[in-house]
Amino acid sequence: MVSSVAVLIRQVSDLAGKIVHNIKLSNNLTPAVLQVQISAVTEELIGIDDCVIFSRQLEDALDNTSLLTEPYILEVGSPGINEELLSDKDFLSFRGFPVEIIFSKGNGSTNRRQGLLLERDEQYVLLNIRGRIYRIPRKDVTSVQLINPSDRT
Repeated sequence: MVSSVAVLIRQVSDLAGKIVHNIKLSNNLTPAVLQVQISAVTEELIGIDDCVIFSRQLEDALDNTSLLTEPYILEVGSPGINEELLSDKDFLSFRGFPVEIIFSKGNGSTNRRQGLLLERDEQYVLLNIRGRIYRIPRKDVTSVQLINPSDRT
């Protein structure tokens, strides 16, 4: 059932010109909660109005199927704090934002650095830590995640 819901969500997102980042169905809750994170195909940011419009489109599509027969709550939003950056668009959109980078070291262990994201190019992810620029080889980066500025150490 979950995979069928995901297929329908991606069909609606394609028609709406949106990219789906995350789908989470918590059917162990009463009522169930369906969370969908979207972004625009273009460089524009997603606003509340975009989420409302997409929510209505998705709701209509779900109502015309028998995929979710029990009551559910639909939550549509955009990726934000504590989200992993994946696409080139993410790295452009969140330049200057605080991030945590997890990367592997040559000896197989991992390391973490927190700072302001400068950029990601073909070879490196650049991070500003207290005014110093760190170049972390892109091939070693495991994840880059947005963090709350107050969580920085």
